[in-house]
Amino acid sequence: MAGSTIVSVVLGNASTLNITALITAIVVFISIVYYSKIFKGSKSAKVSNKKRKQGEVGRKDVKKSGNKQPNPQERKTRQQTAVFTHPWSISSLKGHTSPVLDLDISSNGKYMASCAEDSSWPKKPKDDKENRNPRNPSKTEPKVFQPKIFKKLKLTNAQIYDRLMVLAVAKKQLKQHGYPTGLIDNTAYIQPKQEFLIANQNQDQSQKLSKKCSRCHKNFRSYPSDGKVNQIVCKYHWGKLNQIEEENESFKYSCCEGLKNSEGCTTSSTHVTVGVTSGYLSGFMETKTRDISSDKEVNIYAVDCEMCYTTEGLELTRVTLVRPDGHVAYNEFVEPPNRIIDYNTRFSGISAADFVVRRKSLTEVQQDLLNLIHAKTILIGHGLENDLRVLRLVHLNIVDTSIIFLPDNRLTKKPKKLSLKSLILTNFNSVIQDTTHNSAEDAMASLELVLMKIRDMKAKKFNNRTILLWMTKSFREKNKKSARTNIQFDHAKRIKWSPDSKAFIVALANDNTVQVFKLVKKADGNLGNSEPGLTFPTKHDSDIIQIAIATSGKFILTASNDTTIKLWNLKGTVLSTIDNHLVKTYFATISPCGRFIGSSGFSPDVKVWEVKFTKTGEFKEVTRAFELKGHAAAVYNFSFNSDSTKIATISKDGTWRLWATNVEYAQGQDPFVLLNIQFPHTGPSIIALSPDARTVAVASEVSIYVYSGLTGKEEGQIENAHEANISSLLFDQENKLIISTGDKVIRIFHNVVGYRETIKDLEEKRRKATGSTKDRMLKQINETRAALKSILNAK
Repeated sequence: MAGSTIVSVVLGNASTLNITALITAIVVFISIVYYSKIFKGSKSAKVSNKKRKQGEVGRKDVKKSGNKQPNPQERKTRQQTAVFTHPWSISSLKGHTSPVLDLDISSNGKYMASCAEDSSWPKKPKDDKENRNPRNPSKTEPKVFQPKIFKKLKLTNAQIYDRLMVLAVAKKQLKQHGYPTGLIDNTAYIQPKQEFLIANQNQDQSQKLSKKCSRCHKNFRSYPSDGKVNQIVCKYHWGKLNQIEEENESFKYSCCEGLKNSEGCTTSSTHVTVGVTSGYLSGFMETKTRDISSDKEVNIYAVDCEMCYTTEGLELTRVTLVRPDGHVAYNEFVEPPNRIIDYNTRFSGISAADFVVRRKSLTEVQQDLLNLIHAKTILIGHGLENDLRVLRLVHLNIVDTSIIFLPDNRLTKKPKKLSLKSLILTNFNSVIQDTTHNSAEDAMASLELVLMKIRDMKAKKFNNRTILLWMTKSFREKNKKSARTNIQFDHAKRIKWSPDSKAFIVALANDNTVQVFKLVKKADGNLGNSEPGLTFPTKHDSDIIQIAIATSGKFILTASNDTTIKLWNLKGTVLSTIDNHLVKTYFATISPCGRFIGSSGFSPDVKVWEVKFTKTGEFKEVTRAFELKGHAAAVYNFSFNSDSTKIATISKDGTWRLWATNVEYAQGQDPFVLLNIQFPHTGPSIIALSPDARTVAVASEVSIYVYSGLTGKEEGQIENAHEANISSLLFDQENKLIISTGDKVIRIFHNVVGYRETIKDLEEKRRKATGSTKDRMLKQINETRAALKSILNAK
């Protein structure tokens, strides 16, 4: 109002006011407007501050009262990290960084051992431009690839060699990935791919006599004898066929974006074929063993080969070896033994100009390489099985980036391998193979990827592969006592204590064999780091799935997932090899009495053998003892009681059974069924029989079901005991504990059902007892009741 009044006065009397009065009025008007805004702003600021303070107090009150409503993401996180509770629970043991694979309690009951892979590569840092996440492509323009990591590592060849051994392809996997193996009389074997076998089976005789073009996929019979062809005979797409998400169009070629069945965008005057790539191939040589006593003799090379099409398929035309420092150690063009019909320049970088002068033959190159490398040399490359095939070379010490960088590293699920070009782009934001291939560049690229892994290991970003040894007396304590033992270049997937509780053995995952560790104690009586001892030779062709030690200490059992069981003495010598004829082995173990070994698998029977020794303790023989027949499907697992007179089995047929095995099998007596109980839960399961046979525990997926071993009645459940399928389940030697694992946590439970069944069993036996025996049983009943009451009251 004040502002508008002044304006009207000024405007209405402007003709009579002099210039000074006019200026004065304007100044007053501006001042009033200015100070009125300041006043309003100050007032609103005070209100805002007041509301903000009230809001802060309100939030504090909500936090204190616990009434804060979390958003869905917070609620999900809280549910995932919720503390597991169960009335029988004693404690949860934490320490492993990946799911626990196996556990075992020592015979004296003082220690427990657990093993896990505990090995995962670190997440790539968001701000690391040289180590980008493949799922988050760089927003910057890719640059020309330049190796940089080696100079920053500052490691000797020997140090790099040790770290590379962690990344080496396990020998059992080389065959699976098509590497040449099994050299006999210069002939090596390459395992064919499944699709190759199926295609050959579907061919008729006329097709087998012809060749199939690797580019246009048409059949042809021969090449012109003079090599001169004047007409176009092959139309093809040189790019890869990639899947797309657009409707009605599932695949397109990367070269021209043509659809799957479209006509080729590139022409050629001849057909080509890759030739014979699997089966028994001749002309191979094998690297020889050599001692490496100094750092200078530690050989590490990145390898890449280029190939051209000849009348016999893809053959070697160039080979390059690069040292870890990036210097080229060997680079030679190779004259193939057969006539070149297509230089494959787009992918090989090779042209006719490279063969104007004489080049070395394959035999000469092989001799050069055998002088450079030996059996312990580490060869690095991307899909090296193809390079070794054309080199006609058998070598088993391999670091393959196409395997290291498999998606999620899930080898068993056969994920699609990533190309070297895509790995360099996503990890270093760099470009290789831009216009054509170059063997030196490709070798350096695979080398740089491997050095990136070593850099992470050097920065201690690579978790140790561990065994944890636990003091059982600390299970009920807040601070659980444990000792960590690291396994170099491998991890344990099975673990078992020796009978004297002074050592344990593990099944090594990569080497597929057994290693012994000796227990070390500190001066205060606590556990220290265990010392590695003898490593057994690798004898199994398939993965070892179970190990065991006889309580007599006379022999060790290993079982692989085919049908092979091996018995060893303690020095690592094979005593006997058994074929269980079960199609596939699921479980095998040694009985607590040390006399028997048992095995179950795809077939519905459990087979049991007796291991016999002479009076002087020398191994004699393994003879068939008896079989548990009656299940209608595969037997997943079985368990002995402490005196080996009973066995519990769990089958795919939906039942578990308790068997009496204390029979005169030599006289023709067969074990018989004591209990046959329906188990409605599906999928592979684990069964554990308590040492006194009064309790049976069955693990299915993430839950545990506990039964009476006397009646077969289900007496309790432990639902959702783990976040992943349970991998190990056992009782302690005193029947007091149930121990399980399946994720990163080990759960310890009271065997409440065992206490109750003990009371029932003793009461039944006391009715028939007399004299001091009856009194002794009454005392045991009262002690067991008191212990059970203490457990239940504590909850």
